Amino acid sequence: MSQSEKDIPGNAYGSGLEFQRRAIRSHTVLMGFDALLGRMFDEGIAFRGMSIRPPRQSGGDWFITVRVTINGEPQVGFHAAPYFNELVVGVCERMNNRTMKWKDDAYA
Repeated sequence: MSQSEKDIPGNAYGSGLEFQRRAIRSHTVLMGFDALLGRMFDEGIAFRGMSIRPPRQSGGDWFITVRVTINGEPQVGFHAAPYFNELVVGVCERMNNRTMKWKDDAYA
């Protein structure tokens, strides 16, 4: 990768090999999302939806709100990341490894 490519705002990859590695990781995570939702449902967590917000300012983070129902109670979880791909992969991984923190959904 040339120096000018490294200076492009939003270029999170650094090389073609890094891009391929991240693309494979993203694909693997997203392919498992359907199975994840099924497992969550079996554990009493019903997926209700999600909302994604782009950064509000240059260099800001992407933000995702995940809405679920746990034991009949509406809950939300939040995740942020500097790049869209990292946002989606990160929220899927947190839900999959059960580290997403759920809070009462005040807007449900």
